[in-house]
Amino acid sequence: MIGPMKRHLAKVLVVAGLLAFIIIVVWPFLANLGKASSGEIAGALGNIIGGAIGALGSAAAVYLMLKGQRDDETEKTSAAIRREVTELCKGPIGQLTACAMIQDGRIRPPKSELKRLFSAPVPTIYPAVADRISRLPRRTLVVTFYMQLQETMGLVAVIENSEPRDEIVTGGHIQSLADLLISQCQLAKMILSSAEPDPTREAALVTAQRRVMLRQLDEELAAARLVFPNAEGFQQGVAPSHEGASSTSSQTAANDCR
Repeated sequence: MIGPMKRHLAKVLVVAGLLAFIIIVVWPFLANLGKASSGEIAGALGNIIGGAIGALGSAAAVYLMLKGQRDDETEKTSAAIRREVTELCKGPIGQLTACAMIQDGRIRPPKSELKRLFSAPVPTIYPAVADRISRLPRRTLVVTFYMQLQETMGLVAVIENSEPRDEIVTGGHIQSLADLLISQCQLAKMILSSAEPDPTREAALVTAQRRVMLRQLDEELAAARLVFPNAEGFQQGVAPSHEGASSTSSQTAANDCR
């Protein structure tokens, strides 16, 4: 709502400025044009042209300054999001490992333990820069990744609260959860690999950390493919969310990456 109001106000100011220019400058100039000599006309035209060139130059300088600030802010926002995704993707990696162990029967947790087993940190950077996400080059991937983090918690809560509450979790309970986690790992991989490291803007430690996480994501996805060979994520590139709730957004994310 604020955006359209600002644009409308800007249009009103532009129109008011043009009217003021015509009334103050153009109209008196045209009114006195017939009374002036050729030299006076040439001088007046020179002043007008010079003023217009100066105004255009000032406007161009302001535009370039604002564009530079915007580009710098976008790069900082993108770098901050990549750093947070690097940390947050540790959750889906570990959770996907837990799903594989449940599928294989190596662990047999009761439903009451799922929330603790699949706990994850709360994002902090994304909520702070959410109003600038639209400027990022891979915004669809970023938004889908963070949305699916929330979907994971919702799906875990559904499994945990289903009857009977004291039932042991088996492979039949976590198929949709595994699909969702595979999708998250794939999205994290696309986000982290979508930008080349810039040594002038990014610390070497952060670059190395991202490379480690990309390697771990590759290893986890390869291991998950052996346990869940029919997972939708391995059939379609990016797995849809639970019960198809986010199939459209996941497909859009895959298209955005291309």
